[in-house]
Amino acid sequence: MSTTPMDLQTQPFLTPKEVSDLLQVSVYTVRRWIKQGELPAYKVGRLWRINKGDLNQWLKQQRPLDQS
Repeated sequence: MSTTPMDLQTQPFLTPKEVSDLLQVSVYTVRRWIKQGELPAYKVGRLWRINKGDLNQWLKQQRPLDQS
């Protein structure tokens, strides 16, 4: 899956703090997910950024399978 510059404009990047606020978890949990390779993220300089589209995809994969 390639990302074109137009894709980057339509899918903004979030900081670990913004992701932690959205998911109501600590920023340390988000950073741990990134460090363990669970949550896709990009390192820009010294800062981490999470693509909103990647976050949505990751969240869909976290759903438990229907047990019914």
